[in-house]
Amino acid sequence: MNNKPSIPRPASVEPVQPSPNSGTSYWNQQEARHGVREETHASAKSGGATPRKKAVALTYNPEQGEAPVVVAKGHGQIADRILEKAKESGVPIQEDASLVEVLSKLDIDQQIPPALYQLVAEVLSFVYKADQRADKGWINRGT
Repeated sequence: MNNKPSIPRPASVEPVQPSPNSGTSYWNQQEARHGVREETHASAKSGGATPRKKAVALTYNPEQGEAPVVVAKGHGQIADRILEKAKESGVPIQEDASLVEVLSKLDIDQQIPPALYQLVAEVLSFVYKADQRADKGWINRGT
C-alpha cells in the first residue's frame, strides 16, 4: 500500500475535456511523471525565433494498464504550470526534448505506443531512482 499522500490533479493545467478516469491517482507522487523541452517557434512580429517550453505528464500504474498514459500536456504557460505543480508536489522532472516532442502528439488519456516503451522505461527508471533517493532523505523534494 502506498503511504504517500495523493496530490489533487490541477483543474486547469490543460484545456481539454475532463478525463472519465480523472482523480487524485493521476497526481500521486509515485505515478505522475513529467518531461520538458524547449521548442523554437518563428515570431511573426520580430521575424526571429522564440523558445517555447513543452511539457508532458505521464502516469503509470501497472495495476490499471499495461502502459503509461498521458495525463497532461501543453506549451508555454501551460507547460510552466505543469512543471510548477510537479515541483510543488515533489515529483521528479526529467528533461528529454525528443521524447517530449513525440509524447506531445498523443492525446490526453492515451497510452503510449509500444514503440516508445523503451524510451519511457528509461525515464521511469530515472524517476524511480530519484524517488528512492528522496525516500532515504538524499533529495529535498520541495517539502
